[in-house]
Amino acid sequence: MLNFATRDGRGVSGVDFVPLRGVASADDRRDVVLLASLSDALEMLASDAFKPAFGGSTDLQDYRWGKLHRIVFASVLGAPFSIPPAGGTFPAPLPGLAGIPTDGGFETVDAAHVSVRGSTPDDFMFSHGPSRRFVAEVAPTFAPAPPIVCREELVACSAAHSISSCCPAGSLTRP
Repeated sequence: MLNFATRDGRGVSGVDFVPLRGVASADDRRDVVLLASLSDALEMLASDAFKPAFGGSTDLQDYRWGKLHRIVFASVLGAPFSIPPAGGTFPAPLPGLAGIPTDGGFETVDAAHVSVRGSTPDDFMFSHGPSRRFVAEVAPTFAPAPPIVCREELVACSAAHSISSCCPAGSLTRP
């Protein structure tokens, strides 16, 4: 795609990346395919399948990644002990949707393996991701960088203590 304009929409192998009969210009073919794909995606988000997340809304301001990308910290003791609901002490923050909204996604630094072709809000939930992140500043002098709390530490802590003692306000990113 780096040479899209100079190769008239064809790859080095000669494969046409946007084959569309009746449209001569590669730029026009690309634009038609992109706009049709966007229209299909927006129609799907406003459909009944995504009603639990977006309520059938067609307003782009209502579409939030966290309403789709959620996690439940599953307990080996069963659903009542999972987070949420943690026996009712940590209810799901989004009414009608399981799990906790979170960042990350497919092929990001905070990788969370989800379906890239999901057709319901729950298709974007995930159950595992990075176990630890480390942020450091590269400098000529040594400067220690504190670790960032990982999800597994949060689950282990919450199993032994209350959520509030594990994660006091403002401490979710640094211990």
